[in-house]
Amino acid sequence: MIELEKGGFRIISGPVMDEVQVGAERIMHKISVIKCGISSGALLLDTFVDVRGETNYEMVMQLHTDVQNHRTLFTDMNGLTITKKVYYEKLTIQGNVYPIVSSAFIQGAIMEETFLY
Repeated sequence: MIELEKGGFRIISGPVMDEVQVGAERIMHKISVIKCGISSGALLLDTFVDVRGETNYEMVMQLHTDVQNHRTLFTDMNGLTITKKVYYEKLTIQGNVYPIVSSAFIQGAIMEETFLY
């Protein structure tokens, strides 16, 4: 894992991609924007977490987007099958969290966002 001081950041710019790395205690986010090729404009988000010495550790990531998806998410169940998941107001946060094995996507009438893991 790339070491950054707590609260530190690094900006890297090149002909193929631009990248920002942000460090916090035991965690580092790396956000990259592809600048060329078929993936030009793609946003990559990598999160590195140091869980050494931890047991029974859970981590959740919440993403906000402008896609109007009517609270619907599509996730893979086993790396092979995509399943539709709907957010229900009546359930607690634990009831609306879905594991993602390798991919997920949300789609609206105009935009779609795909998440690959």
